[in-house]
Amino acid sequence: MIKALGIAGVAGNYDSTVATGHKHCGCRYENPRQYWTQDRSDDFCLTMASRAGMKTGDVIAFGHTHEPWHRETGGMHFVNTGSVGRPKDGDWRAGYVVLDVGGGAVEVEFVRVEYSVDEAVEAIRHSELPDDFAEHLRTGGKPAPTASTA
Repeated sequence: MIKALGIAGVAGNYDSTVATGHKHCGCRYENPRQYWTQDRSDDFCLTMASRAGMKTGDVIAFGHTHEPWHRETGGMHFVNTGSVGRPKDGDWRAGYVVLDVGGGAVEVEFVRVEYSVDEAVEAIRHSELPDDFAEHLRTGGKPAPTASTA
């Protein structure tokens, strides 16, 4: 239905890596990507809006930081969708966004879904993936400080 309506989706760098067989996550510096964090200024948001051709009332969704957030600036909405499978906000649960623009007002709902993270962690540890991927997943990207880093 989304494709039939011509609605663009957001594919993250990990999604693109899996879909295209890239040898890395797409995070290397040679890739033309902006790291758009929540602490960026309103001016930065408005510059990005201008580059995207946005106007008052428009909504743009993006990712790459793996941290969900929403901001309205200049009558436009900026939505970082977070991450389904590799969060960096300290919440291990899978996440997605429900965006409702049908009633005139823009409503953004961030949804988190529990799953068997322990099974996923064990599968990672028994795979060829680096073990630190398992720890990242278990902690939602925010491991507890060790004695040497505390």
